[in-house]
Amino acid sequence: MNRLIQKQLWYTKRNQEVRGPFPAAQIGQYLILGRLKLLDEVSVDQQRWISLHHLPELIPEELSA
Repeated sequence: MNRLIQKQLWYTKRNQEVRGPFPAAQIGQYLILGRLKLLDEVSVDQQRWISLHHLPELIPEELSA
């Protein structure tokens, strides 16, 4: 995982509900557990949001196969 991505704290957003911040490793765990979905959005500043599927660095290898 990219060092910058790994050090960031991420906010998550689904249906306008914001949670976090979470470390990158926890984002990956939540994806594996189904607590987050690839269409959920993430942000480091709560201003610019992007869908998780656009950030492969946050997606665990188990899900990218």
